[in-house]
Amino acid sequence: KVLSHQNNYHNLEKNFENIVQYLKNETNYKECQYKNFSPTAIYPKLKVSNRYSKCNKIDKNIFFDFSNNTFKYKQNHPNISCKYRCMYPNGDTKVKYSKWRSIKNAHPNCDIFEVICKHPITNEAVFYDVFLQFYKLSIKSEKNVDFLKSSYSIDKVKHKYNVHLIVIDSISHFNALRGFSETLKYLKYNYKGVNFKYLNKIGYGSKPNGFGFLLNKRTVNLYDFETDNYIPSDYDKTSYPCYEYLDSQPFIGKYYRQLNYTILMNDDSYESVFTMNNCKGFKENIFHHTSRPFLNKLKKLHFDPKYERGRVIKGKCLNNPTYQLDYLKSFMEAYKDRRQFTLTWLAKFSHDDITGHYQFDNLIKNFFEKNKNLFDNGFLIFMGDHGFKMGTYRGTNLGDYEDRNPFLLIAPPKALRNEDGEVYQNLLFNSNKHISQFDIYATMFDIATESSRNDFSKMTNFDFNSIIKNDQIKGLSLLRKIAKSRSCLEMEVTSQFCLCYNYPHTLNNPKLKKLEEKSSNKNGNFFNINSLINLIKMKFVNHLNNLIKMTKSRNLCAKIKESKNGLFDIKYFLSKNKTIIFFVRQEVKPRGLYEAYFNEKGDLLNSTMIRVDQYNNSINNKKTCEIREYSIKSNYSEFFHPFKSPKCKKTFSNNFLQFKKGILKYSKENFLKNCKYRCSTQVSDTKFQIDEWNDINNAKPKCDVFEVNCYDKNSKKIIFQDLLLQLKGKNSFKKEKATFIIDSYPLNELNNKYSVHIIVLDSISQYNIERGFVKTLNYLKKAYNAINFKYLNKVATNSQPNAHSFLMNRRVMPLINMVNGKVIPSDYEKIGKSYCNEYLDDEPYIVKYYRQLDYKILIGEDGEDSVFSWQKCKGFNTSYAHHTTRPYMYHLRSKRKNIYISNFHKKCFKLHIIHLNYLSTFLKTYKDSKTFSLTWLSSISHSQITGHYQYDKYFKKYFQKNKEYFDNSFLFIMADHGYKMGNYRFTDIGDYEDKNPFLIISIPADLRDQNNEIIENMKYNSDKHISHYDIYATLLDIATEGGRSNFKNLKQFDLNTIIKNDKIKGLSLLRKIEISRNCFEMEISGNLNNICVPFNIKEGDNGKIFFWVRQEVLPKGVFETYFYDNGEIVTTHHLRIDPYKKYTQPCVGPGVYEKYCYCKSLVEKKNTIRYIN
Repeated sequence: KVLSHQNNYHNLEKNFENIVQYLKNETNYKECQYKNFSPTAIYPKLKVSNRYSKCNKIDKNIFFDFSNNTFKYKQNHPNISCKYRCMYPNGDTKVKYSKWRSIKNAHPNCDIFEVICKHPITNEAVFYDVFLQFYKLSIKSEKNVDFLKSSYSIDKVKHKYNVHLIVIDSISHFNALRGFSETLKYLKYNYKGVNFKYLNKIGYGSKPNGFGFLLNKRTVNLYDFETDNYIPSDYDKTSYPCYEYLDSQPFIGKYYRQLNYTILMNDDSYESVFTMNNCKGFKENIFHHTSRPFLNKLKKLHFDPKYERGRVIKGKCLNNPTYQLDYLKSFMEAYKDRRQFTLTWLAKFSHDDITGHYQFDNLIKNFFEKNKNLFDNGFLIFMGDHGFKMGTYRGTNLGDYEDRNPFLLIAPPKALRNEDGEVYQNLLFNSNKHISQFDIYATMFDIATESSRNDFSKMTNFDFNSIIKNDQIKGLSLLRKIAKSRSCLEMEVTSQFCLCYNYPHTLNNPKLKKLEEKSSNKNGNFFNINSLINLIKMKFVNHLNNLIKMTKSRNLCAKIKESKNGLFDIKYFLSKNKTIIFFVRQEVKPRGLYEAYFNEKGDLLNSTMIRVDQYNNSINNKKTCEIREYSIKSNYSEFFHPFKSPKCKKTFSNNFLQFKKGILKYSKENFLKNCKYRCSTQVSDTKFQIDEWNDINNAKPKCDVFEVNCYDKNSKKIIFQDLLLQLKGKNSFKKEKATFIIDSYPLNELNNKYSVHIIVLDSISQYNIERGFVKTLNYLKKAYNAINFKYLNKVATNSQPNAHSFLMNRRVMPLINMVNGKVIPSDYEKIGKSYCNEYLDDEPYIVKYYRQLDYKILIGEDGEDSVFSWQKCKGFNTSYAHHTTRPYMYHLRSKRKNIYISNFHKKCFKLHIIHLNYLSTFLKTYKDSKTFSLTWLSSISHSQITGHYQYDKYFKKYFQKNKEYFDNSFLFIMADHGYKMGNYRFTDIGDYEDKNPFLIISIPADLRDQNNEIIENMKYNSDKHISHYDIYATLLDIATEGGRSNFKNLKQFDLNTIIKNDKIKGLSLLRKIEISRNCFEMEISGNLNNICVPFNIKEGDNGKIFFWVRQEVLPKGVFETYFYDNGEIVTTHHLRIDPYKKYTQPCVGPGVYEKYCYCKSLVEKKNTIRYIN
């Protein structure tokens, strides 16, 4: 085996060499090119700002007021005692605390302080908060300037102007134009702000770029594709700047402090650019004022569940940048008579959302407008550190370019805003130059030294290396004309981040294919493209695992594996030195999308692999999720002896009437009997209209559901009763207005020619549909080209909340993030509504939307209540179905009419057959119309794990008989969840199957071509982790944009851009889902995640332990839930996993709390309870 493996690897390497040599011979060198892109992108999300939900500050402080740096007790709680203590910065990561002091008439002499109020008797804390204010200090003059050579006379430098640096994280030049249009326009005309078009980032994220423009340091290795030059990072021969303090580094803020500027550091993240990734930052205090102690405290509170739900975090509305801007304004006002250097870094609203900044355009414009007098005496440097660097958009050519091209605007002081002035003209000239973050450092160094010395005149080129000690300035000052064009190598920008792109080639070209075919006919096939790709994939994964081994957290990270059906892209280009370089983008398991460059030997270039998917939640999880893998085979006994319904013998007799072809009439004329019928129609989910009795003689009931009663004319007694179901076709339908689509959407372009049918088979998992419906699945795959989605994740415990998700895009359950312990309320709780005790008509019900688009609607459910009115909920106050079995089920289950259910059994009827026949008639009746149906069948499988096995042949035949109707339809056959009660549910695989309901989708016949894009996309998605929200998105896509494009050009589309008053949670399964999402991103609570290996103890990213508990209780019941490590329950919801109806319904009946009850009457009966050991 070892020799065979070595030979195979040797063959792969030989094949690699052959292909590389061919590529070198056949490829022409092209110099790197600057691409011309337009800021107008077709990416849907860029057109619609993602707005944070409105945040109302929560103030639970009923004990004291604080204003103008003074505490004052309120009168309503005179016995409560409150104390405060100041929090002073002690370097970047530590805090120095003052003593606790009474707040009575106190004036905290600090910017940050915490307050605690305690009950006088119990001494328990009744209130806690941390505050940020501004407190002016008495600033001592600095006497030592140690960064300039002794020959340079700093005494002659007159510092007139302030410097204000405002960094907005993750915003590109183009995206600033899109989202900050008002702000940029205002700064251009009122501040003479100059927008630089070609700023080049120098590193992947905030830290390497921040080190570039703040410390003049390069933390990444410099590799030039053009010349094969390699220059190690500035820290290659010394300790990486993470594990050593930065106090000796050439921080520009430190230099300004030595020049007697007053310094402010103001940001909004738990980690600063200097301390992120657990780095040390500065040991001593560089800044006179900093918000770091405030943010360090908030970080600790953020991961403490008892504070997360209170005022401390949520109540502050921290996603809004107002508090940082207010802090900056207070600083500028307080020290208006001193020179100032400020660094404000805002990351929260734009780092994780590509349009997060759009909503703050007016806020930031107004800030500059109101404080113009404060900025007039300084240089404003308004910039990004890099563009948006994660997610789907980053994978596009334009997204990749924007990541490399952060925005930059520089506005000179008012005195230098003369359009003919040298500084302004130089800024304008340089605005069209290719520049880097190092040039910003050089510019700030210039302002601090030579420019100020010459009063910003005679702005010719100047070599700053002639005046600085122990450093080499990498950039050029943007205040001086940069006449020469520089390459990325000259600017110390590594090629993988350079705005000058090397021309890429693909391996998919005819010449390569022909050569491969010729080679395949010879022995020792050493020219195989797939072999090269497989070798690169293997090396890619190996390098990732090697990089993980180098981290401190290596024992906490899952091993990286190749994602067989994941995204893979490979391109190559020829360098100036005639070497081949490969660019590879690859998706891996358990999760991740990475980019890297390889040389012609297959070695990783620059030791760098860039992650481009959004990943914080997955890396913060100390136990990275791996896909659970089980065998479909099980030793569970019932699978070998499937449940079979008892044989039924018909005993029903009817000698009174007959109903054929929609006509009721007497069986035989009998003057001693009189028969009547009455219709029942649905008014709402819980109300029905029951008409007057009518004679049956040749009657044609104009309804789907009707009762018949026959009376003895003499005694007037009822001698026969029955309940009948038909489907009575309608000729006219009321035209409705589509209220769910934005007004500008071209409804006239919708091409809704296909019907949509959903058949829900309750409580069947993916594995269990494969076990029990072998014939049906095989037939659907062959005859319908149906696609089976293997990893559908339920989003809630049972039918009702799952129905809310795939039919209404609503989350009923709280969302538990097992990574950090956050619990996000349900969609209904967030808006102060109940999903059960209020009507649902205002909710985004997909059936209502299809009705508004003139579809004929059928709803058939075989449950006692509709899925939305189950457990005594109100459901809908309107009936959205043109045809429904609800009145039939209402009468059938009525305790007052036991005769109906008795007749039902005497006829040997089965609920699923009744409902599917009803659907068949609907399909035939409206075969020339577009239709939408929802058929929900619970009777065959809800109470028996193998209940559906016996109906495999029936369902196969059903789809055979009705194929001509389904051929013009999208057909969804699915479950709400797996089997969720009983002994099998107690096993690991049973737990997994409960969370993994099955899903099969068949598309219309004229779209089933194997080469069709929609088939390719669905096959790709069939191996993706998906949720019920994706089914809703798919249904919405079919009704709108998918149909509008005739199901062509199915790139990802943001449905939020066309929908009113809603945010679509899922992604359409008709479009390729190229990103991997974790459960939290899909709004699946951590306790319902089906894709991760379960751990007995789960640890979050904050070091908190989560306990999963399954416990049996008396008199009867097996429950599951989660606890925090302090013993508090994560959510008040407990999942019951044993069958319980017969123990609850005798006394309480259906309801939200039914599962917790055990009827006392049963306890009191002797020998009725058996306790399970």
